Amino acid sequence: MTAYILLLFWLIIIGLFDIKSGRIPNIFIFFMTLCGVLLEVLSYFVVLDNNFINIPIIDRSLRLFEVMDVRCAVVGVMLPLILLPLWIIRALGAGDIKLMMAIGIYIGSDILFVMFYTFLAAALYGAIMLIRNKALISRIKSAFIYSAVMLNSKSVVEYKDGIRNDGAMVVPIGGCAPVGFIVYLITTFA
Repeated sequence: MTAYILLLFWLIIIGLFDIKSGRIPNIFIFFMTLCGVLLEVLSYFVVLDNNFINIPIIDRSLRLFEVMDVRCAVVGVMLPLILLPLWIIRALGAGDIKLMMAIGIYIGSDILFVMFYTFLAAALYGAIMLIRNKALISRIKSAFIYSAVMLNSKSVVEYKDGIRNDGAMVVPIGGCAPVGFIVYLITTFA
């Protein structure tokens, strides 16, 4: 539970920063990743046994920090790379992908669930903002135009703001990540 509390702390800080500034600083991702790696390392060497800290670890069931093993953490870091095509067409920022990779250190392959819930929260947020700004129909038209351009060119084309005529609206994925993580925790542990 220690790792989940620390992860939620980082996600809230990063989420607030992303909502306010529209970007996720690399320094936040670095320290979030560093904390995850340190928890992983500590989980292998520190065990709570009769209220004393013993080294080396003998019984892994007594691990002080509940973190995935290294293989799961590596898988969790690699899985968000499936989002790279969205970065190539500029539909997702590099900071968002790095954030998902950092979350993967803490939760392993369950990052797929967090990504799903995060993008669901982002879609809901985006839909609400489009309806509020009365831009939903024009964005749907833009999506069809973009799809037609990609099909006609038979290649992946960058999603340009010029296609849209209702002004730019960016959904802060970092701001939706805490919601996605909380939904993941509720669905996993409830």
